[in-house]
Amino acid sequence: MPHVFIYKWAKDKVQLLNDLVNTYNVDGLECMHSEFSEEEITNNIRFNKKLDKNLIKTLND
Repeated sequence: MPHVFIYKWAKDKVQLLNDLVNTYNVDGLECMHSEFSEEEITNNIRFNKKLDKNLIKTLND
């Protein structure tokens, strides 16, 4: 799932992530993007780690 934190129309991006993962068969989350802040990157990595789905990340730990 790419670029979630650059979707300007989404007011609560964390809720958007939760909704998308719970609704669709998501197999990965883009953790880094040139337009993501450091906080957003950190949040994406934490989000991946909290999920039971063991999503594929687009960066190495």
